[in-house]
Amino acid sequence: MHGMTSLLADLRVVEVGGRSARVCGRLFGQLGADVAHVRWPVTADDGAAEDLALMANKHATSIDDLSVEPGRAAFEQLIEGADVVVLSLSSEALASLSILPNQLAARYPRLVVAAITPFGLTGPRRHYRGGDLVAFHASGIARLLVGHVDDPEEEPPVRAAGEQSDFIAGLTAACAVMHAVYQQQRTGRGQLIDISAQEAMSLMAARELAMPGFGGTPALRSGRERGGSAVIPVLPTVDGFVAISPREIHQWERWLEVMGNPSWGADPRFATRAKRTANYPALFELMALWSRSRTREEIFATCQAAHVPCFPFGSTADMLDEPQLAHRGFFGTLEGPGGFMTKIPKPPFGLPPSDYAEPQACIDRDAWRPRAPSLHAVTPHPDADSLPLAGVRVLDFSWVIAGPTSTRYLALMGADVIKVEAPDRPDTGRVSELHDVLGQSKLALSIDLKAEGALDAVRRLLANTDVVVENFATGVMERLGLGYADLRAINPDIVLLSASGLGRTGPGAAWVAYGNLLSAYSGFAAPNGRPGDEPRTGLAWADPLCGLFMAFAVVAALRKRDCGGGGRHIDFSMLEGLLWTMPGALIAAQLFQVEAPPGNAHQSYAPHNVYRAAGDDAWLAVAVTSDSEWRALCAIVPSLLDFEALSERERLAARETIDGHLCAWSLARDAISAMDLLQGAGVPASASYTTTEMFGDAHLWERGFYRPVQEQDGTPRILPGLPWRWGDGSLIEPRAAPAQGQHSEHVLRHIAGLSEAEIETLRSAGALGSTAIPSANPS
Repeated sequence: MHGMTSLLADLRVVEVGGRSARVCGRLFGQLGADVAHVRWPVTADDGAAEDLALMANKHATSIDDLSVEPGRAAFEQLIEGADVVVLSLSSEALASLSILPNQLAARYPRLVVAAITPFGLTGPRRHYRGGDLVAFHASGIARLLVGHVDDPEEEPPVRAAGEQSDFIAGLTAACAVMHAVYQQQRTGRGQLIDISAQEAMSLMAARELAMPGFGGTPALRSGRERGGSAVIPVLPTVDGFVAISPREIHQWERWLEVMGNPSWGADPRFATRAKRTANYPALFELMALWSRSRTREEIFATCQAAHVPCFPFGSTADMLDEPQLAHRGFFGTLEGPGGFMTKIPKPPFGLPPSDYAEPQACIDRDAWRPRAPSLHAVTPHPDADSLPLAGVRVLDFSWVIAGPTSTRYLALMGADVIKVEAPDRPDTGRVSELHDVLGQSKLALSIDLKAEGALDAVRRLLANTDVVVENFATGVMERLGLGYADLRAINPDIVLLSASGLGRTGPGAAWVAYGNLLSAYSGFAAPNGRPGDEPRTGLAWADPLCGLFMAFAVVAALRKRDCGGGGRHIDFSMLEGLLWTMPGALIAAQLFQVEAPPGNAHQSYAPHNVYRAAGDDAWLAVAVTSDSEWRALCAIVPSLLDFEALSERERLAARETIDGHLCAWSLARDAISAMDLLQGAGVPASASYTTTEMFGDAHLWERGFYRPVQEQDGTPRILPGLPWRWGDGSLIEPRAAPAQGQHSEHVLRHIAGLSEAEIETLRSAGALGSTAIPSANPS
């Protein structure tokens, strides 16, 4: 089942509980780890079609009940042979068992214990109940998902299709666990990791989350314009819609050429991006007049040939026969219901086949090979009290969101991350609060790679570098003489992560892509709007999602390297990252099934929706999933008492009537107070938070989610921290994001080893621009 050469072949993982644990374990299992699944308690989503993917490459245990002694004894046997335990249970369920995370960590010092709960293991709301609807609204992401709307009073904040919060929480856990496993290998010590679904989801919008720390307020949800925006126009075609994003000057000029250089292209109203934004309604009509007579495929192909970022809005079904995915071998196959051979997505890392486990359906516990317990005794290690990536050096050429998100995680977990920027083209994140979050704890090197001597200086730096991260266009690194073969000639064990829209090989390797456009192409974006509306690209969902994947892959590759497995070229595809989180939709398309409808409602539960609360654009999410929760709700909402005896099926039939009563009740109440009242009675609920409300939330402050950072000028700033709590958190002290080129001379002098004369030669050649300033050792 697991080839011994696969990336994580020596790991033993036990997962317990719900869907987010299955997501976390799935990534480890696909890379060769031995994963044992303990499905307790049994929930309504067990047996769903997507379980074919979520349970592949795992062993299902025969433990029926962890609350009684036979089950607990069997669980202890699993733990004694494991390296990692991932728990995805409510605080209530954890408390009823003898598997409290802190107790496990204390009893087994070498064990990595990760607990995924709705609101975390600590804080005043640690006992609150969750679920997908609650996670989207408690995190503030529901307000941002689809972007601006026509009327916030009529179009409530909404969750994404596919119950995506479990994927974000599960990937967050996997990323954190991988760091802990890397440290475990080096020091013999384990770690306790606390993942809150609320916090993990909130960092899908890092810039908006940081705004209150700068005194900013989130934009109103109103203000939607027809046809998207000047940055990402959404244009109608003969057979659907396309999204384009000619945001750079050269891209706009090429887009005009694609449209045949229309006379209006010289109109002063459209001369700059700012002017195009100000005059977008008129611009949209002119572009749409051209697009309406053409097909999606025609516009897509013409634009990409001209290097204009453009993708059609598609569906997950379209992806099943996508030539680029076929070229990269993205889909494996498993036997599904009725013997049907079903395509299952692989991890999006573009690694050699030997790094993966062969796809195999879930099998029973008999295949779990016994292993001698080795977790009780831990020998002290000099690095035991350091962060896991201490001593690892990363050269980071990436920019915007996905790459910098991944290297932020690496930096905050102890790596020395050197952010490389061109003097005349800094990271676009610097114009907003984004860089203040994603640039934390990094060093800044400003160097023009085209200037004389610059590449030689970088090669000197590479000799002492463990990881290179880049998201240039395909072929750029090779033209610079910094392709993987070139890097290996300098440093044979180096790890290179190349991030791109669709991967570095195949018919789509040269396509110009942004995360929002891939959300449209993959089928992620279209279901999230209101039925009948034109599709929207919405929040830059793909980028932070892929940042988690990328950090995971880098640390997994480092761990393999340290075991004598050599370096790796991680050829990361953002499209594949998105699709990996959509197995339910992919499998449903193959089985000719209808996916669960998008929106706040649920096909199996009622009431399960958001309701207007007191105040402007204020909403309350309520997600009842059991008879006991329904009875608790009826005890609080007097007008529902007459319906208290309704079964789940009867509640679904009476959904509209029940929603009407809840609307009347919530409309007179503050959303946060109503949430606390309902949760106190055991009813899953959440206010639909704004980022301002999150910034003022006592629960998040008590958990240390917001961390103080001192800016370069001494100004104190409060910014969001990691999406996981690491032990007691005392080792993680984020440094402020650096100014452009702030550490250039320090990096070149003390890390690359250049002499004063060599640095002066670079300066004279203009390689360092005007931003490089001398600095002391930043540590």
